[in-house]
Amino acid sequence: MTLTKHCGYLLVVGIIVTLCSTAVADIDGVDIPTEYAGFLVASQANGTAFGNHQDIQEPGILVGSELDALYVTADANDLWIGITGNLPNKLASSQAIVILLDTTGAAPLNPNVLVTNTLDGDFGGGVAVAHGLDGTILEQGFKPDTLIVVNRSGETTFVDSWYIPTNFKDPWFEDLVSLDPNDQPTCNVPGAPPGGCYMSVWMDTTNVVGVDYNEADDGAVQEGMAAGAIKGLRVRLDRTYFGIGAEIKLMVLLASPGDDGVGPAAHVGNQVLPTLSEVDDPGPQPDDHLGYRPNFDELYQDPETLEYGYAGTQFAVVDLTVNVGTPDPAGWDGSDIPGTWPALTPPADSLIATQRLHTSYGDAVDGILNYTIDGSELDELFVRADDEYLHVAVTGNLENNWNKIALFIDADPVLGESTMDANSPPDGDPDATFILGWEGRTFDDGFAPEHVYFASHGNGGLYIDRFSLLEADVEVKQYLGFSVVGGGSGVLDDSDPSADNPNGNQFVLDHSNNYGVYASDDPSAPGEPSTATTGMEARISLAEIGVTFGSCANIKVMAVLTGGDGTYLSNQLLPTLLAGTNYNVGSSTPDPDFFPFDFGETDPALRGDPAFAGDQFASAELRRLGDVFVDVDCCINMDDLNRFVVVLLGEDVTITPEEIFWADMNQDGSANGDDVQLFTDKLIAEGPCP
Repeated sequence: MTLTKHCGYLLVVGIIVTLCSTAVADIDGVDIPTEYAGFLVASQANGTAFGNHQDIQEPGILVGSELDALYVTADANDLWIGITGNLPNKLASSQAIVILLDTTGAAPLNPNVLVTNTLDGDFGGGVAVAHGLDGTILEQGFKPDTLIVVNRSGETTFVDSWYIPTNFKDPWFEDLVSLDPNDQPTCNVPGAPPGGCYMSVWMDTTNVVGVDYNEADDGAVQEGMAAGAIKGLRVRLDRTYFGIGAEIKLMVLLASPGDDGVGPAAHVGNQVLPTLSEVDDPGPQPDDHLGYRPNFDELYQDPETLEYGYAGTQFAVVDLTVNVGTPDPAGWDGSDIPGTWPALTPPADSLIATQRLHTSYGDAVDGILNYTIDGSELDELFVRADDEYLHVAVTGNLENNWNKIALFIDADPVLGESTMDANSPPDGDPDATFILGWEGRTFDDGFAPEHVYFASHGNGGLYIDRFSLLEADVEVKQYLGFSVVGGGSGVLDDSDPSADNPNGNQFVLDHSNNYGVYASDDPSAPGEPSTATTGMEARISLAEIGVTFGSCANIKVMAVLTGGDGTYLSNQLLPTLLAGTNYNVGSSTPDPDFFPFDFGETDPALRGDPAFAGDQFASAELRRLGDVFVDVDCCINMDDLNRFVVVLLGEDVTITPEEIFWADMNQDGSANGDDVQLFTDKLIAEGPCP
């Protein structure tokens, strides 16, 4: 709402007031509880199961990835691989340790081109690295059948593995990585020993010794420093599951996802074990990597570059009839690989290779980390209105992964959909599948929305779609535009030809909240929703949702946090689900095995959920600006005028935040003399009601 500037003097009930009104300030998603004091309609009772957003500052490894030394041994059941070195303990940026295993000794063709772009899997940094290694030329005599990628995200080590000949991706499960270094995880996986995992991985990411970034020390000096590293990665592979016989060949390298200008490709660093020679060092700069699709075969001349591959042999052959032994269980956490690997009788040695080159991924150093663990939550819901817009504010977070907040609005006491029908967008519009997935879902008695405003956070923007549930299929979706997240303005950019926001709706998101509810791990301690002060604010045209102020209006709102295409429900709804609902409600579609949700039903057998107890919608009475008399009658009279003056003088201790809002005619955040002329204009234009 844009107001014309008014300046002058006015005599009101014997008081001379200087006035000068200003335009309405843009919404910013900040300090919501203060700005909406008195208009709270719902609070959250559950910790979020969509991740707790945290901006964290703590000691850790700032940068640095390296491969210092490789250890291999085996016992009757397992192959054990130890790699001293590092990936940053918090901010690995998809850098990964790649292990290539040749368990069959099959003779490769020359050149041996690694084919990985058809491997199963389409998500995660490990998958991206694996696919990006496609086209890498390996040594003659080395044809790996198993590819293992280990990477880090936040606090967690992740591992993916594939059987290359069939493109088969081994199943991933949480117990693959032990969170307790003193307890080998147990699980039941087809092909694995009873009660055991086919693979277990442990990693200590706090190593700050070993090779550094100084190229001048390449050779004996770097090799000596590499020998001093003791922390790193420890891997156990079940010999039966992986088909590991009497001998293996293996190679280890560091890589990260990238693009060579043609397509996805892994950016391979200079950290390879067995080590590259000094003559093959890619360069003195910290980021001088081997690059994309490197050639490790010194006998093969690349037809495009006319260059031969790297000198030396970048795979090791290990005789598992000689390298026999089980590492000490005390080192399961990767904290002392050399000290826990068995000492073997010469000429056998569990130490297979040591690094001789500086790391092109930077030297690992201690420091203070600043990083974010992203998450989404809905803490509190506020609803109010002025003469032109419905104001809806939700404190909390919306993760930048296309998570979504849907605002269902019921503004008509007669019309609306109590059960969602099939009025979904045509042509399978991928941005509009939200309504498709809601078909058949039933709301609580007394709630039948006519409109849905669908806010998605992705690519740093908040993208807004409006769904009119009462219109024909071809008209149901309207893209309104987007605002920059954290940009401090709710004005939508509708310059895209497909965008149309004729009623001037505004939406803004501030994603900086670190308070409110916590993660849902402990349902007895969900956190305190009132401590969240930032989130999403919206101004929605009253005319657009069919609200007029001929009489007092009542509006009903439901806020839902969803993921994916909008059909997957979190446990974050406002009004809240039943306290203690520390699980996501999930998806439901008209499938033979499922029935759509019924928010009014609490019997799971009838496709309800105990969490749906109570109403999942909130009601708010909307009053016009200027209706400040304590006995509101939705029209302006002398009682309102008298109360308006009392509010401006601020001498009555019973003045409520709601009254200040209704008296703030120019909506600049305070009720003062600047509002007098506008109040008087309204009083004169409408005439006092009886």
